[in-house]
Amino acid sequence: MEENKQEKKEVDIHLQRELDDLNDRLDEQNAKKKKLMMSCKTPIQINFYPLKQSTIYMVQLFPRYL
Repeated sequence: MEENKQEKKEVDIHLQRELDDLNDRLDEQNAKKKKLMMSCKTPIQINFYPLKQSTIYMVQLFPRYL
């Protein structure tokens, strides 16, 4: 019975080390991602024009299809 507890404890320690390692790697990845996002000079924005305005743009861009 004692041997079983000792074995379980060793497995728990091993799993905890693996978990800590994975958490460290995740933190590194998140730091890289944040740094990359901060290094983007222009924020990525998608502008949704009102329908009438975009229709006018389509007419200006593709007059030959009308």
